[in-house]
Amino acid sequence: MKKNLYLFMLVISVMACTPGVDEPAGPNPDDNPTYPDVTADYQGFYVLNEGVMGANKATLDYFEYQTGEYQQDVFPVRNPSIIGQLGDVGTGLAIYGSKMYAIINGSNLVEVMDAKTAKHLASVEIPNVRCMTFDGDKVYFSSYAGQMQMGGTQLGYVVEMDTTTLQLGRSVTVGRQPEEMAIKDGKLYVANSGGYTPENYDNTLSVIDLQSFTEIKKIEVAINLHRVFLAPDGSLYVSSRGNYGDVPANLYVVDTQTEKVVKTLGKGVTSVALKGDVAYVINIEYGPATEYKTIYDYYTINLSTHTMNPGSFLSTDVQEKIIYPYSVAVHPTVGDIIITDASDFVTPGMLFYCNADGQLLWKHTTGDIPGSVAFLP
Repeated sequence: MKKNLYLFMLVISVMACTPGVDEPAGPNPDDNPTYPDVTADYQGFYVLNEGVMGANKATLDYFEYQTGEYQQDVFPVRNPSIIGQLGDVGTGLAIYGSKMYAIINGSNLVEVMDAKTAKHLASVEIPNVRCMTFDGDKVYFSSYAGQMQMGGTQLGYVVEMDTTTLQLGRSVTVGRQPEEMAIKDGKLYVANSGGYTPENYDNTLSVIDLQSFTEIKKIEVAINLHRVFLAPDGSLYVSSRGNYGDVPANLYVVDTQTEKVVKTLGKGVTSVALKGDVAYVINIEYGPATEYKTIYDYYTINLSTHTMNPGSFLSTDVQEKIIYPYSVAVHPTVGDIIITDASDFVTPGMLFYCNADGQLLWKHTTGDIPGSVAFLP
């Protein structure tokens, strides 16, 4: 039975009623670890909480390594003059240079902040903005272009923004409902999902020449494309979400020289974080609606050999505490692992902070639907 991702998540929101874990123990100097190796490289990390769609409840949390303090909903505290706070549905967060970029999808904007202070710098309007990637002094955003509605066949686009002036520049039309992107050798690769038309998903990867900013070809990969990330050898990983029924999710390796699919790994990707030549992946397998069953998987990929490593990167006791794993992040130098838990999608979630061996160090309550994590240098 084919389902669009948004409809499926709505079903999850209504159906999920699993009790939460016990009240979390937040990090404190008395009974939690210190971070001498971590603080030398990074001050802390931000967490963007999506908030329930339509509720205007996107929030921003911050954890500081030096003090061990986890602060919830810091944006209104640091920006008391901003009316309406962050907005509706925060789906992407990244720090690039001195700035932090938050995609607020439901409000059709990108909130740009000072990375160290989280103070507002600009709000840039982009309709149904989805994902972002950076190159030089530019940031590129994918956009569905139209309203959030099933059956929409409008082509999406990618728009370029100058990271200094924060002015939008060139744009190029791509496939339907474009998602993540990656840049290699002057080309921008864009995953087209076609997610608004589940009976006729898109199955292509748009290839954009950055110099001319034109689409020069499309690569057929699989239906309902989503994640895109690069391996150290220049290979491109592209995930398909399948149709949430008889066509399973999958992950493909694309050779950027021949621009052809050269390998299929046989597992899907719900969330991914990279460290060196290792990809940390959360995969959620959805069973058919008539036999409702969800399987959670935590695996790693050796990006040099393009093979999946055996076992799980997360300890069993941590896995048993998580209700609905929503995203993974990995500390860029020491390898500490963060898992965010969306719980029932309508109440506050949870953040699990683990060491590089996947053992729990601490956990803390977040805002509703914690998603993106960005480490602050």
